[in-house]
Order: sequence, then C-alpha cells, then structure tokens
Amino acid sequence: MREKNKLIEKRGKAILPLSFIMLIVFSMSVSAYSLDWGWVYNDPLTVSVYINSNVPNLSDVVSGYDNWDSLPEVDTYRSYNFNYTEAYIIYSSVSNDSYADTTKLGSSDWKQITIRPPFSTLTSTKRKETIAHEMGHCWGLNDIYDSSLLSGTIMRGTGFNNNPYPKQDDKNGIAALY
Repeated sequence: MREKNKLIEKRGKAILPLSFIMLIVFSMSVSAYSLDWGWVYNDPLTVSVYINSNVPNLSDVVSGYDNWDSLPEVDTYRSYNFNYTEAYIIYSSVSNDSYADTTKLGSSDWKQITIRPPFSTLTSTKRKETIAHEMGHCWGLNDIYDSSLLSGTIMRGTGFNNNPYPKQDDKNGIAALY
C-alpha cells in the first residue's frame, strides 16, 4: 500500500507542473492587432472625412470608411469642408504599386488616404476593403504580415479577405486604443 501511495505521489508531482503549463498556454490569446499610439485621434467619435471631388468609385469609398462605425469607440461623418476635417481622401494619378496608402499630416488628427490608379481595377468589395483597411491606419492600426493571422484582420499587409468589415481582432485593437 505504501508503494502505491508513493507512486501516486510521484505522478502527482509530475502532473502538477504539466497542468500549470497547459493552463498558461491555453489561457493565452493571440492578438493580431498592432497599434500605433502616435496615430490615435483625440476625439474618435467625431472624425470628419473629406473626399476630394476626383476620387473614383465614391459609394465604395464611403462604404469602406463607414464600415468602422458599428464599433462603439469610433464614428465618422462626411465633411464637405476641407478646412475642418481629420481624414482626407484624395486621388493621385501617380502609381506606386499600391491601391491606396495613408500618411499622417502634421498632428495626429490629420490623416490622408491617397487612392492610386490600380484601385479602380478592383471589385467593389475589394475597394471597400481597401478603404476600410486604410481607415484602420487612420485609427492607429498597423499592417499584419504573419500569415497565420491574416484571415482574422482587415489590416493584413498583403492580399484581401474579400470582406470589407473590420474583424474581431481589428475591433479588439480599436478597443485597446480608445
């Protein structure tokens, strides 16, 4: 009987650390989002978006940035006054091998999304996804390049999900920022 108790005690000592390690591993969640605190808006619930008159595929552009409005932390509205806006969407005929790109202009509250010529060759869904992706940069999210995480984010560094809406990990990133 004593030997049996010693055997059980030995197994218990071996199982306890293993159980602890498994608990830690399974309780950890993997987040794809990458944050850029220098890009956050001071008031994310009143971000005005100005769209230059030469921007192609206007309804897809509006839909793309509006797709973030379902999140409680952020909200956009269309502005028709260039002087009072936080996000500018313009078109440039200069191609740089991208569909669009985003830059910060001076203060963190001024961002510019530049649509490039290849943008018009995309399907409507991919145009919306492109603008939603670029608006993600405006909010403060970075590109994700880890191939195991790409399907869970609109902020993928390459390719498309063929879904123009922020995914759960994008939403978690916004919640962390705001």
